[in-house]
Amino acid sequence: MRKIVSLVIIYLMISLSFIVAENQSIYVSALDNQAYEEFWKILNREAELIVQLNNTNDPNQIENLAQELIKNSQNGSQNAAQISALIWQSLEEIKNSGVKTYYTAEELRELAQNISQNGLPEETIQALKEQGWSDDEIKALEQYIIENSDQINEDFNLTKFLEDFSLAFIEVGFKYNYYETWALEKWKWSNAENASIPEGENIILPQLQGEWTNFYKAYYNGTLDEQLTTIQRLKDKIYGVISSSGSTYSSNGILILDGGTEKRSKIKNGVICYETYKVQYYWKALESYEKASQIKTLLLAKDFGNDNEELKLILNGKIAELKEALIAVKVSSMISYSCDSPIKPFPPIKPPSTFTTGENLEDPLTQEALDPNTGETVLYINGEIIANSITPDKASYKVQITVRAENAQATNINIYIDGNKEYGPFDLGAGESRAITLPVGSYFTEDIPSNAQEITLSKTIKVTYTKWCNNINSVPGGEEVLSAPAGCGEEAMVIKTVSKTIQLFDSQVSVSKAIVKVNEPVEFTFTITNYMTSDKTFNLLVTAGGKSKEDTLTVPAGETKTKTLQLTFNTPGERTYYAKVDGTTYAVGTIKVEDDDSSTDSGNLTIESVELYPNPPRVGDTAEFRVKVKNTYSSSKSFTLKLKVNGSEVYSESVSLNGGKSATFKLYWTPEKVGRYVWGVMVSVPWGTASYREGTVNVVPANAQFGVSLEAMPTEIVGGGTVVFTVKASNYLGNAYSLFGYVVDEDGAVIKRVSTTLPASAQDYTLTSFSLQVSGVGTHTYTLFLDNYDGEPNGIGEEHWDEVRVIVHPSNETELQQVAFECNDPEFNWNGIEYKAKLVCRAIIYNPTQNDVSINSVSVENWSIENQEFMESLESAWMIEYPAKVEPSQTAEIVFKNTAHTGLITLEKDLFGTYVGVSIEYIISPQNAEDITFTGFDVVNIKQDNSDVIVDVGTNAVLIGGEVKAIIVSAKLIRAGKVLKGLGELAPVIADFIRRAWSWR
Repeated sequence: MRKIVSLVIIYLMISLSFIVAENQSIYVSALDNQAYEEFWKILNREAELIVQLNNTNDPNQIENLAQELIKNSQNGSQNAAQISALIWQSLEEIKNSGVKTYYTAEELRELAQNISQNGLPEETIQALKEQGWSDDEIKALEQYIIENSDQINEDFNLTKFLEDFSLAFIEVGFKYNYYETWALEKWKWSNAENASIPEGENIILPQLQGEWTNFYKAYYNGTLDEQLTTIQRLKDKIYGVISSSGSTYSSNGILILDGGTEKRSKIKNGVICYETYKVQYYWKALESYEKASQIKTLLLAKDFGNDNEELKLILNGKIAELKEALIAVKVSSMISYSCDSPIKPFPPIKPPSTFTTGENLEDPLTQEALDPNTGETVLYINGEIIANSITPDKASYKVQITVRAENAQATNINIYIDGNKEYGPFDLGAGESRAITLPVGSYFTEDIPSNAQEITLSKTIKVTYTKWCNNINSVPGGEEVLSAPAGCGEEAMVIKTVSKTIQLFDSQVSVSKAIVKVNEPVEFTFTITNYMTSDKTFNLLVTAGGKSKEDTLTVPAGETKTKTLQLTFNTPGERTYYAKVDGTTYAVGTIKVEDDDSSTDSGNLTIESVELYPNPPRVGDTAEFRVKVKNTYSSSKSFTLKLKVNGSEVYSESVSLNGGKSATFKLYWTPEKVGRYVWGVMVSVPWGTASYREGTVNVVPANAQFGVSLEAMPTEIVGGGTVVFTVKASNYLGNAYSLFGYVVDEDGAVIKRVSTTLPASAQDYTLTSFSLQVSGVGTHTYTLFLDNYDGEPNGIGEEHWDEVRVIVHPSNETELQQVAFECNDPEFNWNGIEYKAKLVCRAIIYNPTQNDVSINSVSVENWSIENQEFMESLESAWMIEYPAKVEPSQTAEIVFKNTAHTGLITLEKDLFGTYVGVSIEYIISPQNAEDITFTGFDVVNIKQDNSDVIVDVGTNAVLIGGEVKAIIVSAKLIRAGKVLKGLGELAPVIADFIRRAWSWR
């Protein structure tokens, strides 16, 4: 129903432009062509820069991209402010023209019925064609209105429509402000230290006191030009302080600034004594920068002509937020104490003034600006949509809102949702909060479109309030009120949009038992209710411990159906199960499988992996061995982990591990000499050594700038096969290095050239990875050389070597052998809902016998991914394709397929461009023979189709299906590059933007 309303609105607004221009003889302000064209240019460049900045580790590229993104974001916020003002001016002209702007549902139906009878007016058709609409598209619009005109049952208020749209572009400006700050963080905070703000004296950061005071006074007493000038100066100064040398970048956007020393004197027993203190300031730098940017966006909108009174209310709230962010914590620590001989009185030493405002410090506004204890009210709001009921045609829900006041009281608080007052007025004291579920006594409702599989519910929360300052009595007529500082007693506003995407079906999964015996079936019962208006077939999957069962369940519209899937397990142990509907997990848990004799506890303790940090270590570094151990017993086991180096025990630790669990433990060793060492890690139990792993490490000098390592996987193979080599390096200093060199085999033949960059402070960083077919029984040695000069071992530059050995065992020629294993590089693509990538691995199996080997089944026993985010994005079950038999002396291919699902944030932040190890342990079950277990390993490079990347600058949300169901701005006019003329031609963009923003369907 909402979709038909929006389409009628398109026609209505186009018609209005002709009515206003022709019949009323007045001029409707057209959206500035250049501003509109610039909007899309800036938005597209913003998207490109965000992706590029997020995917580079090169310090020089980070700096260049960050500076360009900062500039582009500044242009974007100014552009958004201008468009917001132009929309507001168009609204004002429409109001002044006397044109009808409110249409009842009945009037809209009449309009739609008129289109049904007579078609779209010729002037409307011509306007659409000028915008690039084809005849087929116009016909489809007309036909849709004809077929759905009876569904219109809502009024349309053009005034509110454009007010909301104008305000939406303020939010777009804020989004640009966010990315401007994000770029600064990526640039300056890339190697931030971990620190929290300690206790200390609150003070407006001294370096910013002058600029802040000037802006504060301009805001309350100055002109708009003065406000813009002073906020820009303040923002420039914030940027300058952040970029100044000697700053320490700490976590969460905190900057630790050196305040020099402070000398204090006091007389003790007639003696003048001096205490010298080191001074530091802990300041919320990034928050200050973003708040100042938001204030500039609001002031620009006013300067461009947006006279909406709500901008003033939002500004009042932002002023309080900015002052709160500018307050630094001054921490002083005494570094020396001395006393003089008392001869004559000595005046106390005052610390020099750290700033000069150029203003009279006795001025009340100056005092208010610099007093951290007269903080104004800062109001925080959070919201969440709570669904009540979902039916095939309607969703009902409430919005749960929490309002909290900080610093000072807030009075006359009123809550509006989508422009309608729902609650208030009420008051909150400083530090108090209130949770309200709205609307009171009823529900919001949303019509569900036909054939929709999900619906996005969205509400804009607007909270107005009166803000105060600390220790100011808000009782009307009181002396405190009459003498309240500027900003106290003023109206302010906070706006927040909340949304939630709801699947239009309900899925419940029940499990028959959590503890079963071997070969006893476990039942997983799916109960699905279909709220859609059409029948729906759901794909069901349950998987646990390498076993899986799939089926489908068709549920008629408005009905509930169930289906039960079974799994059985032939060995004891714990299995984690996942139950999925259409690829989404709806149940996860653990099934414990016991032997028929449950008193028997069999299993083992196995070292699954050992990782070394840093790799390689320098002399004097503490090397950390991260040992992952798995306990396959059903009960908890205690054991001792021991680390040996060159045969001597250097570290041990007694630990315990619950049954069926894995955990990572840390062992430590500090090398004292340069050289190559053999390390061994063992799990020691009273009855001997349960598991053992060993390897080699090359210790580099204490003054080394970087170190390198060469790794191979696997290091032992039967009969030959594919080996994956990985070249890694650790950077011990804060500078990036260009590294050059090669990998050679035992004959000195170069098998891989290396020329790449090692980022600053990178640890165990993968420089490159490649695979090689290794054959020939015996031990094969591969050697790595890298330097930071020319890639030649000539003593110039810092040179490093490492080597790895691969052992090829002879084949027994009595059973199948794995001779190769490789995986494709998964490439993520946008499918309209989420980003998906296919991961396909192929194992090549060789039959060395003179007989056919028939295969009953192939199953995945265990599998692991070295990147946790990629591991979680993959489906829990693998699709496996395998041949019915392998002929004598021939090879055959086994294919393992999986699909990764993710959103843009995870893709850009954690996945794209990374090299990830993939390990699959699988079991081949031949006819008339024992099962054979193989492990395949390969390294893949995660890619993405850049043409699919859409960044959320203009939409206030990233366009990713699983994480945010967001606004999608119409791309038709963007790509057509048409010039918009008048409000009529804006209509399709406005309608599409607002329709999707507020869930119009």
